[in-house]
Amino acid sequence: MFLRHAALLFIAFRAADAVNLVAGLYLVPKFVASGDLGAVLPLVTFATALATPAFAFAFVLMRESNALASARDFGRLKSLLLGSFVGTASLLVLSLAIAALFIPRFVTSLNAGSRAVAFAAVVAAFTGSFAPVYSDALNGLKRFGAYGLIEIAAALGRVGTMIVIMPFHAMLGFFCGNAAQPLVRIGGAVAALGSELKVTSETYWTLPVLRRLGVQFAGVLSTTLPPMLISLAELSLVRTGLVPDASAQYYLETRMTSVLGYLTLPILLGLFPYAAQASRAG
Repeated sequence: MFLRHAALLFIAFRAADAVNLVAGLYLVPKFVASGDLGAVLPLVTFATALATPAFAFAFVLMRESNALASARDFGRLKSLLLGSFVGTASLLVLSLAIAALFIPRFVTSLNAGSRAVAFAAVVAAFTGSFAPVYSDALNGLKRFGAYGLIEIAAALGRVGTMIVIMPFHAMLGFFCGNAAQPLVRIGGAVAALGSELKVTSETYWTLPVLRRLGVQFAGVLSTTLPPMLISLAELSLVRTGLVPDASAQYYLETRMTSVLGYLTLPILLGLFPYAAQASRAG
């Protein structure tokens, strides 16, 4: 059963990757000038660094979402998802306020497009951080068919958004597409969980739970934020230390580092609910 589910996810993810290849190999080179292409990674890393606290929060909640769904504890799952939405909105507003202080200098020093592009990158990083909290509930229920279809729809949503916006503003269209993909994931997961989420919400956010999640949050943040800041410094040096065409080439060559993740992610996603089930069974 596990191998069948892993194979199903692998096929769905590869279909989504084929759609995303249209963006990576056609839309981006076609519409984004080579001089601007090298600014993509610094912008993504800047936005991701700002979203790292949100990622740490979401990472902790992903495990909780998966576990509650596996246990079919839908009342508490509904409370968790509502709380994560409130937490996401609060962290996004806070980070956009912080970003407003740094974006003008960052954009100018790295020649990284407009302020609107930088803000779109921040929104994309936040939505990308929290989408798995919702989609992992489907994973916990072993509804891998719905999970796979949502991944394909999300990839189509990303490319479709890029096709609409990029001819008018290439960099803004790129990051709006990156934001659209996780938004489709969240919407698709909520729709797929419609019957499960019709239950009455039960208390989840108790003081003991908050303490436990707080400890886990601090642990995840302490291990993810320093490497992200180092990566931001490295990519900023690449952008400012190389000529624009060379930094663009760096962007294209580093895309090959995603190949290993393409191969391992479906196996990990398929394995987690089985591992959680075995853990509960002792």
